[in-house]
Amino acid sequence: MDAGVFGDFPFMVSGDSADVWARQKDFRFDASVGAPPDAFSETGQDWGFPAYRWRDIAAGGFRWLAQRARRNAALYDGYRVDHLVGFFRTYVRENARGPRHSRLQGAAVGA
Repeated sequence: MDAGVFGDFPFMVSGDSADVWARQKDFRFDASVGAPPDAFSETGQDWGFPAYRWRDIAAGGFRWLAQRARRNAALYDGYRVDHLVGFFRTYVRENARGPRHSRLQGAAVGA
């Protein structure tokens, strides 16, 4: 039986990453990604990742995301897409306005 190396393709990227630094137009720095309020937290969760600017990424033909996927394919024998649903809907928290002004956005939501 052959062994393989499998990796993760993270949905979100850190605000201090090379990806964000090089592609600042594709990210919102006035908002961060998190989870909506629920029974465990009335304010939800703030994960601290900058939110994508989906319209700008779409206008570029999603090339950057395709490049990331190809790079992962070159590095690993296989990989999983972490939080795949995030490409369709993401909970965005408006930093200045607080959690009550948060909303869903994503490539499929059209935000």
